[in-house]
Amino acid sequence: MLGGAHVLLEETSRQNIQIKALRTYHMLSQTGDIREVIDAEAVHAEEEFVAQIPPNVWRNHVKDRLTEVQQSIEQETGAEVQVRRLTRNRGPARGQLYAYGTMDSIRRVQLCMERLIQQYNYRRPYRRGGRPFKF
Repeated sequence: MLGGAHVLLEETSRQNIQIKALRTYHMLSQTGDIREVIDAEAVHAEEEFVAQIPPNVWRNHVKDRLTEVQQSIEQETGAEVQVRRLTRNRGPARGQLYAYGTMDSIRRVQLCMERLIQQYNYRRPYRRGGRPFKF
């Protein structure tokens, strides 16, 4: 888990992180200088991020405002973002968010998605018998 969001990493990504962490640890323990472990290329590396938009968030906030939501997330995060409807799913309609950018911008996208899910992922209360209340 990263900041409350579940992120699945591929095996190669996990191995790469482990190798970088060991090198960083050894470099810091030998030199004691944090400047020795900063890799300028890694800071500006581009990454991809894909997240599924839950049905309630899709229905209540995103469905009718795709371009507006996409532009808002791009402005807030600095990442390139695409929001699409998932078409081959059974069950309620939902969407998918694709983002591409630096590690920082991808992290901001993840935080933005967490905030959207918390804000709009509510369910209507149910009565006994399984039917929702009408508001």
